Formats: sequence, C-alpha cells, structure tokens
Amino acid sequence: MTGTTAEADRRRVAELLGREPQGAFTVVVRDRDGDPVVIENAPLLDDGTPMPTGHWLVGANAVVMVSRLEADGAVDEAERSVDAAAIAATHAEYERRRSAILPADATGPLPTGGVAGTRTGVKCLHAHYAWFLAGGDDPAGRWVHERLTTDLALREDPAYAAITKRWQENPGEFDKAFAAAWYKLTHRDMGPVSRLLGDEVPPAQLWQDPIPECDHALIDAADAKRIKAMILGSGIAPADLVSV
Repeated sequence: MTGTTAEADRRRVAELLGREPQGAFTVVVRDRDGDPVVIENAPLLDDGTPMPTGHWLVGANAVVMVSRLEADGAVDEAERSVDAAAIAATHAEYERRRSAILPADATGPLPTGGVAGTRTGVKCLHAHYAWFLAGGDDPAGRWVHERLTTDLALREDPAYAAITKRWQENPGEFDKAFAAAWYKLTHRDMGPVSRLLGDEVPPAQLWQDPIPECDHALIDAADAKRIKAMILGSGIAPADLVSV
C-alpha cells in the first residue's frame, strides 16, 4: 500500500462508489479492461478516522453478484461452510497486515478487527471476496469465488463472452440452445425417440443410444412378483442390495 492514488483511478473509483473516496487507496486488482475491481485502503482516512476495511470490492459486476449472494442468505451459509479456525486465522492476518502499514506517528483511535472490522465469523462477503482476489488466504472469499466463477466466466472469458453476447443480440438463438440443452437433460436416459409420445417429438439426436429390436419374451406381472419374492427371500440386507 503506497498511499498514493493516480487521478484517473480516483475519478473512476469515485464513479464506482457513487461518492468521493475519503482516503488514500491503491488499485490492487483490475479486470481485463483495466477497470478497478479491488482497492487497498490506507488504514486511516484523510481526517484520521480509522478505516478497518483494508480491501474494498469496487468492480461493478462483482459487487452486484456478491450482493445477490448476500440477499439469498449466503453470509450465514458461508459461515456454516468454512472452518472456524481458518476464518479466525484470516482475521488475524488481515489485522496484522493492516497494522503493519499504519503511520509510525499515528495517534488516537486506530482500526481494529479483521476482515470488515470483525474478529470472528463472516460479516461481509464483499470484503472477504476483495481480500481473496487481492491474494489473501481467505476461505470465505474462496467460498464466494467458487460460486461466482461460472457467472463471471460467461462475461469475462473471451470465448464464453462471445457466445453470451450473441445470445443477447439474438434471443431466439438462445431459446433454441436452451430448449436443446433442457431436452437433453430431461431425456438423456429415456432411450430412442420411438419411446417418446406426443406431436412435438424432435428428430433423433446423437446422444440417444439406439436400442436393438427385442428378440425375447418380456416379463409380465407374475414374473415381476416372482422376482421380487426371490430378492426378498435372498437374505441380503437392503443396504447391500442398494450398494450392488
């Protein structure tokens, strides 16, 4: 953390925050277009107020997606999912790092606590994710990342972005692709189209394995009843039958 801020970065971060930054910061993570995603704040604001959040998520897309996670109750879910000792170690390291860059002559109230100013558990997924993106060993931030990677890839990965942009501009093409994917998902194990009913059965697909013509007699209800009795009388425990 250098405490210096390029004017262009300051203007852009002000746009992303919707207000003027109140202290010095450095952009530590950018997207592929160079836009700020995470800033590292000075531990004290310009007026000397303690700033406990050392790393702040400012990237517009990332902020929106993490906010959606939080709105769905992900803060509590993340806290249940991550190891308590690991998150405590994260808070301790976060506080140590922030304290190390305090001005030597700093007096008065100083920032305390770990990520987002807390010492235990998970408080703010934005702060945890920002610290993770900046290189911090943050299990809560990693938990967020694992849930956002797919969505981010659809926008940030060049190959995926080209596809999603084409779908955005041609919604009819997306409808067809979605219908095909859904059809495969729901019909993959139903055999050939000869088994399907209705007036809207599509042509046979490559993934629909053909079934050979039946050259033997099929079992009837009496056969099924006899086979069930044989299984029940085998003495094999239900758990072993399931494992088989």
